[in-house]
Amino acid sequence: MNKKLLLLLLFSPLVKAETIVEFDQDQKEFNHDRQAVEFEQKIVKNTQKSTAYLPDEQVTESVEQQINQAILTQNWEKLEILLTAYSMQQQADPLLLDYASAALAYAKKDHRSAIFYYQQLLKKQPSFIYPRFDLALILKEDFRYREAQKEFEQLKTTAPHNLHATINNALEQMAEEEQWKPDFYL
Repeated sequence: MNKKLLLLLLFSPLVKAETIVEFDQDQKEFNHDRQAVEFEQKIVKNTQKSTAYLPDEQVTESVEQQINQAILTQNWEKLEILLTAYSMQQQADPLLLDYASAALAYAKKDHRSAIFYYQQLLKKQPSFIYPRFDLALILKEDFRYREAQKEFEQLKTTAPHNLHATINNALEQMAEEEQWKPDFYL
């Protein structure tokens, strides 16, 4: 009995230990061609009590940076709060608002709103490649193949070469799926 109590006392602090997972983006590892972000994961031992106040972001970080970070980390609850506050600011960037709103709507599985926000964004800035790609994928997911095909075809002329294989695969998938479906687009 005493051995069990002794073992319990020895190992209980380890069981209750808290860890915090931090993601650090190394600017040198950022691949500009693919516009992808590589994260380095670090596990840090929490030295503070769990009741301590830990700010999510540094005070110097702008709202725009916080919105971008919320999108990258897929922190949709935080993004929703940030968008509400950011949309009330006079200097709010309409492109960032549309992009973040589209990402949030897609995360909520609201394809109609996501499509709307991406279309608004592309009306303002038609040269954006990755939002157009996202729009095409959402249209495909929503079984709006004609619109998706139009977006993919437009992307073929402007997208970087590393995106062409993905575009061609998506077009092939749509063609296969449409082969057995009747055409009601008339």
